[in-house]
Amino acid sequence: MVYQKQELNLDPNSTREFFQGVFQDCLVGRADLKEAIAPFLPRWGWSRTVDDFLRLWFQVEHNINEPLVEAVQHLRQQGFRCVVATNQERYRLAYMRDEMGFGHLFDGLFGSADVGAVKPTLEFYERVTSRLSVDPGDIVFWDDSEGNVKGARAFGWRAEHFTDMDKFLRELTPIGRF
Repeated sequence: MVYQKQELNLDPNSTREFFQGVFQDCLVGRADLKEAIAPFLPRWGWSRTVDDFLRLWFQVEHNINEPLVEAVQHLRQQGFRCVVATNQERYRLAYMRDEMGFGHLFDGLFGSADVGAVKPTLEFYERVTSRLSVDPGDIVFWDDSEGNVKGARAFGWRAEHFTDMDKFLRELTPIGRF
């Protein structure tokens, strides 16, 4: 079943308590999203199952930047290792890996729930760097959040703010052949 965004029909004011509260524990793997969100769903007017809600939520946010994926594939063909470093709880990360195809489009996915820390904390960058077994200065990183870029730079990553594909490709050209 494919859901539509309007089926969520959520008021950001009603979800703030969840997203600013227990969801933060989900993001670092200290809480299970399905268990944490269940008590909130009736308050939000959701009468179906937790799994139905998550399926809809993930489908609504199933947006893949195809030109960006093409650029990543081009880099991978040149021998560059390309990974995703993202603030995600474990179910969304699994959805990205399996349903969105990131498991084969990238050489790895580093989700905050698995890493045990969120961007832009130094712990996140430190743990990802350690798992990659590289020096921080060998990592080239793009993020659409300036705060995450600043955090990555503070740890020693070469980081750029992703705002659009043209800028991304201009910044990428010295690294890979396009």
